[in-house]
Parts: sequence; C-alpha cells; structure tokens
Amino acid sequence: MFVNKKGISSLQLAEDLGVQYKTAWFIEKRLRKVAEDPLFKVIFKDFAEFEADETFIGGKSKNKHKDKKIPHSQGRSLKDKSVIAGAIDKETGTLIAEKVPDTTQATLEAFIKDNIKEGSAINTDRHHGYNNL
Repeated sequence: MFVNKKGISSLQLAEDLGVQYKTAWFIEKRLRKVAEDPLFKVIFKDFAEFEADETFIGGKSKNKHKDKKIPHSQGRSLKDKSVIAGAIDKETGTLIAEKVPDTTQATLEAFIKDNIKEGSAINTDRHHGYNNL
C-alpha cells in the first residue's frame, strides 16, 4: 500500500502500479470522483488505532479591529469560531476531519461513531465529550 499525505501525481501512480500514464490518469480521475461521495467515508472504518481531538478555528478577538471585536469570545467560545473535530489513524496518518456544531458529548460521540469502526482504540484528551467512548 502506498501512503502519501499530500496526494500523488498520475505519473507517480503509473510508476507505482506498473501501468501506463494514461491508465494511471484514468484511475486517479475515477478515485477523485468517488472520494467526493459521502459514502466514501465507509472505507475509513477499518482502521484500528486513532487519536481524536477537536479544535476551534478563527482568530483571537484581541487581534481584531475595535469595531469587529466580539465581547466575551475568548477561549472555547462559539460566537466567532468554528469547531473542527478530527481523528487520525496512528499507523498510516490518514486524517478524518469535519466541521461540527459544538463540542458537546453527543456531537463528538456522533462524529466518532460515524467515522470509526466500533472496537477501535481511540486516544483522546480528557475533554468531557469523549467520556463514554
């Protein structure tokens, strides 16, 4: 199995598979199309050991102009930030990430159950959202 975190060119794929460039280009085009399908996530359910965490994406309010600052939005506030939940396969480095509405236990458990096969080992921080996994 060939693992490349940043993708692979058709030329490299042709060399790895031992096929012509045109064949590799056709395969790669079909794989990219399939990857757009939401059902493609099922492929990721076979991994055995994951690390899961969540992060807040959005700038600090103190770095914004005075008229764009939002009061009481420091830290884990959802007022001006988006939450991204993610899980990474420790063996291959494959990452599953998606935007979630919040960091509640129900939301994080749903993310894990939708993306990781039951019985897999999951390493997390001590955030309350992962308590029942």
